[in-house]
Amino acid sequence: TAETNPTIVVSPASTSSYSVTATTLAGCVGTSDILIYVNSLPDVSITASNASVCLGSSVDLAASSNQTSLTYQWSTGQNTSSINVVPSQTSTYSVTVTDVNGCTNTADFMVNVNPLPQVNIYATQDEVCLGMSIELLATSNIANTTFQWSTGQSCNPIIVSPVTNTIYLVTGTDPNGCTG
Repeated sequence: TAETNPTIVVSPASTSSYSVTATTLAGCVGTSDILIYVNSLPDVSITASNASVCLGSSVDLAASSNQTSLTYQWSTGQNTSSINVVPSQTSTYSVTVTDVNGCTNTADFMVNVNPLPQVNIYATQDEVCLGMSIELLATSNIANTTFQWSTGQSCNPIIVSPVTNTIYLVTGTDPNGCTG
């Protein structure tokens, strides 16, 4: 490297040979060589069962590599090649793999968490006389939510004519498939 210090620091990008020549005050010369092996980093990537989930849903994350005999360390503290997570908000998960030579590499994966739709029912009135009808309207805080009523109907609003006190339920499904 043309350095003259007895100790040097090198950072070879590939396997490299280094040579040092020492000369005494009397003019005696000695040479030594060393071969520094550079191991490649393990490739690592993360795949997911789903990159976008509804709040409260789980997702499987799996680390894969071109090498075998790796150890895994996830940002969650788990140390297996695959994990299952239930994120409460959009989150990025990391895994660091270490090969038999001690070389490490890290991959990241972001899981998007979609909120659940907030569904409400509004009635034109909450009491009705026998034989009369009432209109029920479902709403959601998320646009383009579709509704399924406990009556089996999927239109909105619906008109019901209960013959006894009746509780009506509606499930809203947003465009992401999340339900409320």
